[in-house]
Amino acid sequence: GLNRTDVFKSDEVVIEKVAVAPSPSLLVGTAFSNLRMTLKSLSTFRESIPDRELFRAQIKKEYKRVRDILEWYPKLAHDFQLLVDTKGTAYFIDLDGHFSIAQHQNGTDERAAESLNILDLVIKNLTTTVEGKYEIACVN
Repeated sequence: GLNRTDVFKSDEVVIEKVAVAPSPSLLVGTAFSNLRMTLKSLSTFRESIPDRELFRAQIKKEYKRVRDILEWYPKLAHDFQLLVDTKGTAYFIDLDGHFSIAQHQNGTDERAAESLNILDLVIKNLTTTVEGKYEIACVN
């Protein structure tokens, strides 16, 4: 597999735009520790959404964009991390780690489907009128 020094020795250069994270925002990730943080923050974040209808419309667009990105590059699912702001915009974060993931990961398509499923459940929890209606299991 590749490690960070292999990436910097290659002929390819990766540039990642760095910006200040929106505040408040919700981390959505599939790793056990990230998912626990998501579940812990869900209620507080939900209450900070100023316009639920605007959020619902934007997060639906973002879900489709994330789905398209995962179809194009499913390896993102191996360290799936998004920040979602209160307007419903999703931001991929920690992208540099994906270049150190082994070239031949098993279960990539399954992990991409799992990532989309978790994002879908988070969206349902944030947009439904009954808090906690959809159960999200901590899986890794």
